[in-house]
Amino acid sequence: MGVLIAGTAHYRYTTLYTDASLNYYLQARKPTFVGWFVGVGFIAAYAYRRVTNDNPQYPTRTSHDVAVRPLLRGGRHWALGQRWLLDTHVAVAISSYPTQRIALNEFIGVGAGYRF
Repeated sequence: MGVLIAGTAHYRYTTLYTDASLNYYLQARKPTFVGWFVGVGFIAAYAYRRVTNDNPQYPTRTSHDVAVRPLLRGGRHWALGQRWLLDTHVAVAISSYPTQRIALNEFIGVGAGYRF
């Protein structure tokens, strides 16, 4: 005779990303830091995972991960006045795993910037 274990699992997953890159602008006649660009850099990620269960037989699990990966970017900076700019880009980060597998993670980004 078996015992049926019922319960509900609750998942919470939060990830924060930041990136930095050196950009090469493809249009020399534009104002500084405005126009189409390609860049190389890195992306850093912090991930928080928490799984809780209503059933006391399964404990709550929590994990924190930090990762830094190389990054290739391409996009455009748009002027929003004399100092502010809008950053739109696509990027590919290169990830490796303990199984010796390499994966490409794609990102689409939008951000704001300030030119000094």
